[in-house]
Amino acid sequence: MEQFGMLNVMTSLEQNATQLNQMLSGSNQPYAAPILSVANDVSQMLPQLSGMNPNRQQVDQLRQQITDMRMAIQQAHNDILQAEEAPLQTYRDSLGQQKDEFEGASAFAQPGMNATAYDALQTFRQSRKLLDCLDQFNSDLMSLSQGLEHQVQPQGKTPSTTNSDFEHDPAPVLPD
Repeated sequence: MEQFGMLNVMTSLEQNATQLNQMLSGSNQPYAAPILSVANDVSQMLPQLSGMNPNRQQVDQLRQQITDMRMAIQQAHNDILQAEEAPLQTYRDSLGQQKDEFEGASAFAQPGMNATAYDALQTFRQSRKLLDCLDQFNSDLMSLSQGLEHQVQPQGKTPSTTNSDFEHDPAPVLPD
């Protein structure tokens, strides 16, 4: 990944870390702490990466940290999906046969029609926004990892894969 691409990824990561902090500050959900920890770790890592010309060992360590962060994000993602079940059930239970009427009403009318269903719907929508942000954060972490790997890859000629290139290759030796 070129330097400009890395800068874009790092900028996006910083913006997503800030957004995650804003979305989860004060949250008592069990998934909030791991997400906030990863967002904080990324915010601390990014300034160190600016202008860094890492060697293979540094890249391997950074990529392992990124992998660990991505695993924590995936676990939080699963926890959020599981936590979504309660507001969805509350939404369904509180509306019953009035679901179509409620969904056809304006956003201004819905709270007055059924405050419980409206609150459950808002909780669900917030979790969806959080999941979208986490997905983008995870994607940017993958791009960062890939960009770091490209920084230490040899800058040589890409091998051609035409059939003529293999005409003079010896046959593989199979074990006995």
